[in-house]
Amino acid sequence: MEDLQPMIASLRVAAVVDPDEAAMLDAAAREEWAYAAGLQIWIYGLPLMRTEQLRRWMTQLDGPMESLPYAPVNQLGHMRAIPTSDSNLPFTPNVDTLYSGSVVELADNPMVFIAPDMPDRYWSLQVSDAWYSNLPYLGTRTTGTGAGAWLFVAPDWDGEVPDGVTLYRCDSNTITIALRIRIEGPDDTENVVKAQHGFRETTLASYLDGTNKPADPGQPPKMPMDTHDLAYYTTMCRLLKYNPPYERDRSIVKLMEVLGLEPGADIAPDSIDPAVRRGLVRAAEEGPKVIAWKVKYRGHKSESMWNVDLTGGSYGVDYLARAEGAIQGLFVHDPEECTYFHTYYDGNGDPLDGGKNYVLRFAPEQVAKTDDFGFWSITGYEPGFRLIENSQERYSVQSSDTALVHDADGGATVYAGPDAPENLANWVGTKVGEPFRLNYRVYLPTAQMIDPANVESYLPPVLPA
Repeated sequence: MEDLQPMIASLRVAAVVDPDEAAMLDAAAREEWAYAAGLQIWIYGLPLMRTEQLRRWMTQLDGPMESLPYAPVNQLGHMRAIPTSDSNLPFTPNVDTLYSGSVVELADNPMVFIAPDMPDRYWSLQVSDAWYSNLPYLGTRTTGTGAGAWLFVAPDWDGEVPDGVTLYRCDSNTITIALRIRIEGPDDTENVVKAQHGFRETTLASYLDGTNKPADPGQPPKMPMDTHDLAYYTTMCRLLKYNPPYERDRSIVKLMEVLGLEPGADIAPDSIDPAVRRGLVRAAEEGPKVIAWKVKYRGHKSESMWNVDLTGGSYGVDYLARAEGAIQGLFVHDPEECTYFHTYYDGNGDPLDGGKNYVLRFAPEQVAKTDDFGFWSITGYEPGFRLIENSQERYSVQSSDTALVHDADGGATVYAGPDAPENLANWVGTKVGEPFRLNYRVYLPTAQMIDPANVESYLPPVLPA
């Protein structure tokens, strides 16, 4: 332990200072502590703030939007067409499924979700708490292909569950749900829209009277938003009154309390120590930079330069991964439902360049392995998470595309770049002058494919053509 002696000595020296310097040094120390702790708190609260942002959008609507998965709170909104490069969505869109979505407030109003019989098409209902952490799924993988009804209730709800309905107790008063229904290209749109009509979200009262009508729109925001330099933190504290921290969050709650940020309280910004305030303001300025870095390096980097995430949206206390997921994907699937791989780099470690052509060769043993109803896709995105604008409006290579050409040995070759090959089904179009990334999604992967010991063997590098 001799190597610790110099550090201990320096700590003792730091405690013996000129009285005239003490106040200044103490304030500087408080500011640094507030900055370090404030950055953790900022990251912890980001998904809750993202939920509030989405909820506020929904409260401004009089009814479901025609072409986006947006609707008033406690109503289900549907996308009626595959997204394009013009689509402006608060998440990274795929072209494999059509989305439906809802922000649900359960504190005063239990809601019933109804699913039709779906024997020949993949669907999933992803349910997240107020922090975009996954709750149990409904859908093909978990509850099967048959029809069903589920009663979504708040954590402390105490009531009678109707016959034929399954109780679904949520972990927070506010939840967000994402319904995804498999679509096999634009020609399949009419079939998927018809399937969407079979899914319903209704109040318990409307379910009991048999009408199953949507909830009335127009729930105003319950929490005012602040505008001062500590607005992020004080608003987050106010939001925590409605969706309180979990027991597992007690360490971050203690950090908040030490800095004068009591969860659930209305915090007057001038009540915060000036040095602490300076540190918190700095942390709020640096937080977005941390998340921008994490977006590029989610999970761990494979030898072939793909980011591998085998945790998905069940985060526990991994607040950094949770915050990154809320920004990049909003919802992040659990790997059993859909495994995500993405890369900003080719196999040589160079950034992917929209002006260059690339090739991704899957040997037969590397082609994604899925369970029943599973499929895979490789999709390109520009830096702002939108689909890449290209001359052919070709955004993705999909395993179910009947035009997809497999190699003679049973493998598959995917091309990405500005120059369209003869067969567009194997090509992701890119835009000259823009960097891009590729997302590789595998829906319903086999257990073997997402075994950490095997996953690297399914990830060939993206190489310059």
